[in-house]
Amino acid sequence: MLNIRVVIVAILSLATGSARALTFEQQLLQINQNASVIAQPARQAFLAPGAQALAAQGPTEWQTVTGPDGAFTAEMPGVPYHSTETLSSSGITYAWHEYSLQTNGAEYYLQTAIYPPSAKVDFSNPRQILEAGANSTAVNLDGGKWTSLTWTTRQGHTAFDGVGVSKGREIRIFALLRGKQLINVIYIGSGNTGTVRSETVNRFFASLNIR
Repeated sequence: MLNIRVVIVAILSLATGSARALTFEQQLLQINQNASVIAQPARQAFLAPGAQALAAQGPTEWQTVTGPDGAFTAEMPGVPYHSTETLSSSGITYAWHEYSLQTNGAEYYLQTAIYPPSAKVDFSNPRQILEAGANSTAVNLDGGKWTSLTWTTRQGHTAFDGVGVSKGREIRIFALLRGKQLINVIYIGSGNTGTVRSETVNRFFASLNIR
């Protein structure tokens, strides 16, 4: 199964000058070393180390989630589990927040990583940084590539909307840079049946509102 931390850790690693000096293979090794928790099959939720696994949930009402410091809001089709960690990449420590939900065999995630203002990281070219993250993530997809990758903006912020398959399960990731903050919206289906464009998933992705 795809390591869904790859997107965030890849993007934040590749935003630093030291990471640019690494080969692509070295970048992936560093990414996987930093991303110590791997997404498991649908029976197990992707949670912080030591967190209690989420049980599969049935249909429920949509919930509005507010990100740290009110930076964004989004709607999720159920009550998510919120986990926080302090992670390090390329010698820089940053805050990680994740809101995770497993329901009907599918998984929904909102993730954000925030570099501290003091970090000397160049985010002046968000498209270049996001492209690096998208390329690193593609290596972990079936066939080593995205099924589709669309570049867009959300409220003036550069973003991509990517669809792929990992070990027979469809993946959709919307990644956006807001200054030194990365925000991910992620869906992992129970199989490869075209649900990445379903009404529920489209609502989840469209609900992201940057404050």
